[in-house]
Amino acid sequence: MEHRLGDVIFEEIPKDLWRKEEFFIPGTKLGKCENCGFIHGFPYPSGEVLASYYSQYEMPTPQANLQDMARFVHNNTTSEERSGWRVVDLGCGDGKFLEALEDVGFAHLMGVDVGPGVQRAMEERPDRFREDGAFEFLEHSIEEGDQYDFISLINVVEHVPEPGRLFSLINQVLSPQGKVFSVVPNDFNPLQKVFLDAKGHPPWFVCFPDHVNYFDFKSYEDFLSRTGHRLEAASTLYPLALFLLQDLDYIQDPSLGPVAHERRLAFESNFKDTGNVEVLDRFYEELAKAGVGRAILALSTKVEQTP
Repeated sequence: MEHRLGDVIFEEIPKDLWRKEEFFIPGTKLGKCENCGFIHGFPYPSGEVLASYYSQYEMPTPQANLQDMARFVHNNTTSEERSGWRVVDLGCGDGKFLEALEDVGFAHLMGVDVGPGVQRAMEERPDRFREDGAFEFLEHSIEEGDQYDFISLINVVEHVPEPGRLFSLINQVLSPQGKVFSVVPNDFNPLQKVFLDAKGHPPWFVCFPDHVNYFDFKSYEDFLSRTGHRLEAASTLYPLALFLLQDLDYIQDPSLGPVAHERRLAFESNFKDTGNVEVLDRFYEELAKAGVGRAILALSTKVEQTP
């Protein structure tokens, strides 16, 4: 696809916004692509650069809220779907989300990833996990004629160049009316923008070559539509920018990060411990409608194309 950046955020992404300085590529821009409809880096890093980067990659912090994500999926599927669907978690890491899905009734589970996390998972459950790249796995599945009913992508789409190609391959292995559960950061969202305007910080959530794509709720729903999917349900996670807007500036002072984390946990625990998790779920669903919250949780259905 030809890329043309309209609103340019950085003519060159500053070196301090790269996850590892040794992977810095001079001249990489960041902006909203007129053809893609979302913000991404340009040019995308090469496959060789990314293969080197991800060969030893693990999430910088443990995945949180996996049980909440599994509950969101559970609340938007039937018991027959959960017991019968063939499920693949692309970018599964150490497999903890598959455990959360199993806890809510999913039965036929496979995880695919590269790196140390999936290697550890394979030692315990070699029948459940496969070490492979997402594109390579999908291409092989297409060759073999394999089909799946449900594919999860937690913090994957923001990492891959040309994510439309990823969904094109996914659509070829999804069964008719198959579903995708995807989670991406909600970046350049309204609360973050207010904080950036108020404090003059650079966008701290930009990190290359880790995240090469940046979505908000609108651009992500548009992206799903362009790739042949209909959004069925959406939610979000706690809007951490609220702490920043209350001058708990963990960007300027990283020692405040654990304070923000504990306050978020306390907020959610008060709902869960008192049996009011449904209230919490509705709260996050309403935040998603307003376009705020730290992440985009999206359940989408493949739309059958008419001849």
